[in-house]
Amino acid sequence: MGEVMRIRCPLCARSLTWETARVVVIGDDGRTSPYVPGQSRDPADRRAEEERLARVCAGGGLGEHFLPYGYGHYGPPVVIGVVGQGSAGKTHLLAAMVRSFMHAGRTGALPLRVDPLDLRIHRRFEQRAIVPFLEERRVLPITPATATIELTDALRVYNPRTRGYHAVVFFDVGGERLEADRDNHFLRALNALLFVVDGELLLGRRGARGGDRVFGTVISRLTSLHGYTRAGHLALPAALVVAKADRLRFLDEPDVNRWFAHPDSEQFDLDTVEDESRDVHRLLSLRGPGFLGPASVFLRSSLHLASAAGASPMEAGERFRQRGFGPRRTVKPLLWLLAQRQVLGPAGGGQRGTR
Repeated sequence: MGEVMRIRCPLCARSLTWETARVVVIGDDGRTSPYVPGQSRDPADRRAEEERLARVCAGGGLGEHFLPYGYGHYGPPVVIGVVGQGSAGKTHLLAAMVRSFMHAGRTGALPLRVDPLDLRIHRRFEQRAIVPFLEERRVLPITPATATIELTDALRVYNPRTRGYHAVVFFDVGGERLEADRDNHFLRALNALLFVVDGELLLGRRGARGGDRVFGTVISRLTSLHGYTRAGHLALPAALVVAKADRLRFLDEPDVNRWFAHPDSEQFDLDTVEDESRDVHRLLSLRGPGFLGPASVFLRSSLHLASAAGASPMEAGERFRQRGFGPRRTVKPLLWLLAQRQVLGPAGGGQRGTR
């Protein structure tokens, strides 16, 4: 008898037996209907059929809700929480990160195959964020505190070296919602964190001293859920990203300038993570020490510089300037987190981070 796969629902934190969870078809109008398996054995037909399927979870006090059909097919999924205040540009960063990561897989810049785990969820993120931001240069609205907590995007990553598939999903929840609502079940399912610092806050003459309250809120709640290790750390991996870092080049900080002088391919090299982490730690120690909490609390942490837009908004504030527009250094934080979750294999390279 095969091993029973138990999967924690990322929305309500209920544990469910994956293979016996009810399967439904989600129509174009969002309505569900019972699933009747098709007869075709053609892989393309099977894939097209699966793109319309979802598994049902009815626990956790949320009522009936739906998970990507393939969410639990490949072992425990990688569940990444994107954390930061509304002005930090979290959604811009995640949109650039996902688009660049998928592009790197298609072009061979990364030895991985990346495609949507759930086409419906991915298309929704494309329509809400990726296309408006990266194709139309629009400034995205801040995620409202009243927004429904849902999977922001869901990817399937195949590593040819290990012949392993992995489900990788993201939560991008408004910082204000995290502070106001203590009943955030999804925090129980997170197994990787992406903390986003608003780089513009470091531009003042004295930098930013206070840090981000949302960081403290999330760390406090994760501590109550998981507890510390004997050494006094949280065991989850955490990447700390200074977003909008292209604007810090005006400070003439050598620790910033040298990383933006690298070719784009450097963001795929995890062997440089420790050097980058050291430089970013030094930068934040001088200009934003209050943001360094994740670097000391989490057992495995890394620090990064990234820019989702590569340019500043125009005076009207609705679009980014065309000159210089484009993501810079957005993939490395994600790649480092995937290495910590063994997606790159047991010897993923550059996994040590700052510790």
